Amino acid sequence: WSEGYVRGLRVRGNFELDLEWKNGQPTSVRVVSHSGRPLKLRFGSVVHELETEPGGVYEFSDWN
Repeated sequence: WSEGYVRGLRVRGNFELDLEWKNGQPTSVRVVSHSGRPLKLRFGSVVHELETEPGGVYEFSDWN
């Protein structure tokens, strides 16, 4: 699908992911950390890495 969204995906590391995309590119990513583990998000050559806190909410919109 070239555009759409998904909410509440459980992903490796005990994170919950909400994702929106348009023209095949992510436009908004929201991550909830349930365990406070390190987070690594990758799309193409762009990588976001950070330490998280249990219950922390992290939002990303810059994928350039």
